[in-house]
Amino acid sequence: MLPLSFAGMDREARLEKAWELLVKVGCGVRKYYKPAELSSGQHQRVAIAREFSKDSGIVIGDEPAGNVDTEAGNAIMSILDGLNREGQ
Repeated sequence: MLPLSFAGMDREARLEKAWELLVKVGCGVRKYYKPAELSSGQHQRVAIAREFSKDSGIVIGDEPAGNVDTEAGNAIMSILDGLNREGQ
């Protein structure tokens, strides 16, 4: 939600957008988890959600799956592909 607060969004809009993005990247069930309770793949997914919250029009991912195992890396690439296809 932090990048959204810098964009001037009110709290309710930030909550809604953050929740929507967490669900899109497959971390919706981890909504109330603390960072230390997330796996490295989940950290990457949250980072993707944070980046897409900016609505910048372009995202450059330098090895977006470089620090995770193959399974998590494939899931992350699938998420990015899906978001791209949706026009996000």
